[in-house]
Amino acid sequence: MTARWRLYAALLALLLGSAPAFPRAVQAQGDKAAAALAAFKQGRSLFRAGQYQAAIEALRRSLTLKAHRNTLYYLGASYRRLGAFRQAFVFYRSYAKQFPQPRSAAMLTRYEKQLRWAPPCLLTVRSTPLG
Repeated sequence: MTARWRLYAALLALLLGSAPAFPRAVQAQGDKAAAALAAFKQGRSLFRAGQYQAAIEALRRSLTLKAHRNTLYYLGASYRRLGAFRQAFVFYRSYAKQFPQPRSAAMLTRYEKQLRWAPPCLLTVRSTPLG
């Protein structure tokens, strides 16, 4: 029965003239997914090499092309390694929402505690003229 419906859908697409557009749309999605995967792999390699800022750039590029929970996790880990706990927590929270498991909930709780104990930022202001 499903094969018959697929045949009807294909005939309808031919009759409406949208058949040539369908393969292009599928190919465009495939190209976007392939580019996202390539950017993710590059970011993961940079993360493993300890180049966290470069990893963040590659992983953000991947995230704009296609959202995936592993990209969120590595973004959080990269920010955490740089000491940017607030940004890390944002990505870890998104990861935990997309991947609700006890392990990710425990990870989120652990990093939330780290965030509370993160040192405050120091801001130095200089003005010309003085005062």
